[in-house]
Order: sequence, then structure tokens, then C-alpha cells
Amino acid sequence: MRLKLLTFLLILAFSSWSQELPRKAAFGIGVVNLNDSIIKANKLQQKEGVLINRVLPNTTASSLKLLPGDVITQINQTKITHRVQVFSISRDARAGDNFEIHYTRADKKLISKAKALAKPKENSPFGEVIYGSVPTEFGLLRTIIHKPTGVGNAPAIFFLQGIYCSSQDFWLASTEPTKLLIDDFVKAGYIVYRVERPGLGDSEGIKHCRDLDFNEELDITKLAYEDLLGRKDVDSSNVYLFGHSMGSVTAPLLAKEFQPKGIIVYAPIYKTWFEYFLDNFREQPVHFGVESKVQMDEMVRNSIPLLYQWLIEGKSPNQIRNDPKNKELLNQSQTVFNYNQGQDEYFFGRHYSFFSTLNSVNNALAWSKVKSHVLAIYGTSDYVALSEEGAQDIVATVNENNEGKGTYLEVPEGDHYFAKVASKREGAKLSQYNNYVQYARQNYHADISAKTIEWIKTIN
Repeated sequence: MRLKLLTFLLILAFSSWSQELPRKAAFGIGVVNLNDSIIKANKLQQKEGVLINRVLPNTTASSLKLLPGDVITQINQTKITHRVQVFSISRDARAGDNFEIHYTRADKKLISKAKALAKPKENSPFGEVIYGSVPTEFGLLRTIIHKPTGVGNAPAIFFLQGIYCSSQDFWLASTEPTKLLIDDFVKAGYIVYRVERPGLGDSEGIKHCRDLDFNEELDITKLAYEDLLGRKDVDSSNVYLFGHSMGSVTAPLLAKEFQPKGIIVYAPIYKTWFEYFLDNFREQPVHFGVESKVQMDEMVRNSIPLLYQWLIEGKSPNQIRNDPKNKELLNQSQTVFNYNQGQDEYFFGRHYSFFSTLNSVNNALAWSKVKSHVLAIYGTSDYVALSEEGAQDIVATVNENNEGKGTYLEVPEGDHYFAKVASKREGAKLSQYNNYVQYARQNYHADISAKTIEWIKTIN
């Protein structure tokens, strides 16, 4: 496989590496749809468009002189009737694109023109942040590399993110726990490498992240890992994988091919996803205040046929809904499955085939073949990973085949996303009342990085 990847990179070298991946634009506004109450509250004569409620400084919107209270009616050639249109246009825009905005202010019709400004880049108090790219069959993907100040041939950590299609470019959120985790690694002398999935952040997206299956994503990750190994400032004999959540499934598959010096997994998954979902439906509701064991058991039993058709047989949501019982369950449990009837190919924001291909991975077998040192970490407040069982099973499997190579670590009050939370119930409450993001950015759990760095030192 490595030869195949290297050949692919060489083929694309002249066509892609010579290209610089342009930065996406920072449009920088918040908008809301117009309705009778908003029109009345703001004393608007304009009945169509979207109302600006926030303008960020040093963005395209601020250079266009837009203000809160303005009503956007047209962007370039597109008439605006819903805020989704604004998000779609701004999401795809790149620095240097031309913008012409038609809007009303105090019932006066105005037009502003400007070139889109680039998003600011991440910065690091401990080193340099390098924005690069790696060519793939889905287009150029953005790489973000944090490099400690004044290092040459440095050890590196390859970061594997979790399951959701969300950007890993934290230019707007410097206190995001993942960003602070990276800062700690860089401060300790490690280069940290991330790659954005197709269609996210600056990455091109011939096929968007949400439409990939797991095997396609794995191939992309291998290309990115090859890119890391090819860097002259990286000590290729001293590379570590850090797999977060679903990244723990990818980690041993990469290790089989590339043999990193060590693997760290945080909030890992060991069971099949079929089993994980059943455990989730039985155990997670407790932390959200559901006390009825009968109710949880009923959810598990009703879900088994649906999960089997989806994860084992690989059927689409549309096919699954042909069964009246499944249709009723999906209609009643859209939040549980993160399923939207208007998007019949997706569960949890990803194509249904992603989960069926992910479910086919034999995690136990993959971990049994790992020759690297492994640290499996569980945070005691993590209600998403459910329990310490997954991390402990990984360590047991590694040690069964390579005695002494696996280490289990428990981080008190560690939650799923690297924050410090008092308990699983408290974390569920924060999520339930939409207070989690703000809380997490103020309560990063530094013990996670500290313990990881301590462990790395023990295997050197």
C-alpha cells in the first residue's frame, strides 16, 4: 500500500504540489430569517431577506461596511430569502473572490462591493503554524502543522480526529480544548500534524466529508501520514499517533502499515459500532435523567432490526424506512439517530455507508497486530465513550500479543472532548442546555496532555 500511495503522490506532484491551496474567506456575519415578530421588533419595511445580528471585525462583512440591523436581499447574483443561502455562499468563498451585497439600512437600498478577506490563521505561543496541503483523489486537503520554535529533526504527533465532519482549524477558537492540547504537545517539543477532511475548512471537496465511507477516509489519512513522514523537520523514527474517539479505530490500521513508535488513544472504541449503539441506547440516557430501565430496554430491542439492516446489511435510511416499524422508530427518534427525513442518505451527519464500513472493521484483530507501544486513556466523566471498558480491552489485546506494550490510564473528571467536568451527569446537563462549548473552552483538562507526555518519555 505504501508503494501505491507514493506512486499516487508522484503522479500528482506536478499538478497539485505546485498549487497553493487558497485560504477560505472569513465572511464574518451572523444572520436570522425574517418573520413577523422580527420585522415588527426592528420596525422593518423590508419583508424579504435576512437580518444581520452580528458582524465580526477584520472580516469580509466588516470591509463591506455591513452593520447589525442591515437586511441582506442579494449576494452577487443570488436573491437571499433564507439564512442557509448566506451560510452556503460564505462557506464556499475563498480569499480574493468578489462580493457584491445588496441590502437595506433604515429602509434605504444600498450596494457594497469588496474582495473577500482570508480567514485569519491559527497561531501558537510555542512555535510556528504552517498551513500546507496534501493531494488526494478528492482534491487538495489542508494540512495544519504546529512546529516548536527552534527545532530541527523533531518527534511528531499525528492527530486523528473523531467521527463528526467538523473543521479542525481553530482560527476562531484559540481556547478550544483540542487546540490547547496541541499547544501543550508543541510546548513539550513535538510537531503536531492535522489534516482537514474533504470539503471542510480550506480543503477542496470533490466528494465532501459527509459522503465518504470509512475506507475512503482511511486512504486519505494514509496519504496525510506519508506527507508527515516526508517532512525534513520530522524524525520519522519518532512519530506517535493520537487517536481521539473514532480516531482510535483508524490508529491500529495505520500502525499496521507504518509502525509508529507509539499510539495514544483517548475515549476509544473497541466494540463493533453495532454493539456500541446498543450499549449507548441502554446506558447513556441515564446521564440525561431517564430512569426507566424498561424504557431503555424497549429502545434497545426496537433498535436491533434497524441497526442490523443499517450496519450489517449496509441498507440506506430510505430502504430501512420501508419497514413500518423502522419508519415509526425513525420518526419518533430523529434526535437519537441524528436523522433528518429530508436527507435520506445520512445518519449523524455522515453517509450511512460510512458507518456500515466502519462497523466491518475488526478492532480486536487490528489491535492484536500492533507492535508499537500503546497508551489507552479513559476520562471518568466521558458519557460518550460510556466506560473504561474500551480502553482496557485495547490494552488487554495489545498485551496478550506483545506483553508490556499496552498501558491503561484513567483521567479523573476527563470528558470526551478534553474538558474537565465533574461527572457524566454534569457533562450531559451542559450538553442538554447548550452550555457545553462555552464551558469546555474555559475548562480544558491539562492532565490529559501532561500524562501523555510523561508516558511518551517512558518509552524513549
